[in-house]
Amino acid sequence: MSSCILSAVGMQEMVVRDLTEYESLSYRLETQPDLLRKTKKKLNRNRDTLPLFDTQRFVSNLESAYQVMWDRYRNGEKAGSFYVVPPYMDGRSKRHNSGL
Repeated sequence: MSSCILSAVGMQEMVVRDLTEYESLSYRLETQPDLLRKTKKKLNRNRDTLPLFDTQRFVSNLESAYQVMWDRYRNGEKAGSFYVVPPYMDGRSKRHNSGL
């Protein structure tokens, strides 16, 4: 799971496969202040641009999903898969059925 989160924040170089790699990476970060500084700088920069940290977009998409589910329930439709396309520039949301 942590590898997914690290990938989502653009920090794939921090993903390790085992305890030995983890210890090695930890040691490098501890003993190489420039590497640690660059790593922190990259994380801070990515926080401003990557979807994982875009709470407003997440909430908007979640609300759109709830609306789709509610609309389906009110229309007597069966539950099914769908995806939410991010809102248009004018604030309207576009929803798609997956056909399932």
